[in-house]
Amino acid sequence: GGVGGSAMGKSRSMPELDSAEMEKLREEMEAKDARIKAVEGELVNNAQASAREISELKLRLFEMEMGVDDDGSALHGSDDDNISEASSALMSAGEMSATLDGTGTDFSFMS
Repeated sequence: GGVGGSAMGKSRSMPELDSAEMEKLREEMEAKDARIKAVEGELVNNAQASAREISELKLRLFEMEMGVDDDGSALHGSDDDNISEASSALMSAGEMSATLDGTGTDFSFMS
C-alpha cells in the first residue's frame, strides 16, 4: 500500500518553473490563441458567405417556381424536374450551412 501512495503523491506536485519558462509558455499560449481567433474569424466569414449564396439561390429558385426569368420576364416551358432537383440541392446546402454557422434555420420552404 505504501508504494502506491508515494507514487500518487509525486504525480500531484507541480514542478517549479522559473520566470523565463513561465514567460515562454505565456508567449506560446498567446500565439496559439491568436491562431485560434484567426481560424474562428475565417469560419464566421465562410459561414456568412455561404448564407449569402444560399439566399441568392433561394431567390433564384423562387423566381424559377414563379416563372420569372432574371430580367423579370416570364419563363417559357420551365421544367418541373429541374426545379425539383435544384430545390433538393438548395435544401441540402441550406441544412449544411445552418449546421456550420450555428443558426439552425429551417430552409425547407417547399411543400
